[in-house]
Amino acid sequence: MLIPPKILIKSINTFVSPHGLTDYIHAKQFNLVENLYRINTISLASAQILSILHFIPLLHGLFVCSAIVHFRNDMPYLPFSYLNKNNSKLLLSGIFMTTMINLPPDFFAYYMLFIHTPNHYKLSMEFIKNNLNETLFLIGFVGILLGNLDLTDQFIVNIFPLIEGLVIAHIIYEESYIFNDFNFLAHNYFKDNVA
Repeated sequence: MLIPPKILIKSINTFVSPHGLTDYIHAKQFNLVENLYRINTISLASAQILSILHFIPLLHGLFVCSAIVHFRNDMPYLPFSYLNKNNSKLLLSGIFMTTMINLPPDFFAYYMLFIHTPNHYKLSMEFIKNNLNETLFLIGFVGILLGNLDLTDQFIVNIFPLIEGLVIAHIIYEESYIFNDFNFLAHNYFKDNVA
């Protein structure tokens, strides 16, 4: 283990957890706050309903599928002759997530801390720089708050469906409004693979 568990958890809570707040900065800048709230409300409500109905495996499946789509942004492009750039990165992301599911959670935590979150800020810099003070305040305040919470394992298990719902909402918003290619899966697949 590279980082002691307590420090790793505190780092995840402080630096990784609040990175989705950049969605609010983007939504505010582009007059999409109502859409952001709608996506979050529907995603959180759906996660809670699936949890109440004991469809947790379905929620986990939605979480993993959305993560595969989202993490393609962190993947290198490998020029396979039969796949376009997005589908190549999606394939690597799928392999990555399949591997992560079968490894200890620390590996995924390191990925989130050292690869995904820094890349997220890099990809978001275009709109963050226009609201840098507000972004730093929001992320700093929420990061300090979350970093100082002493959450028990049981509490995390109890709210995990809501955490998954928030992450899914973050992914839906980013893929729909920031990367503007939420439909790339269907569009590119049929465009490139139908004779």
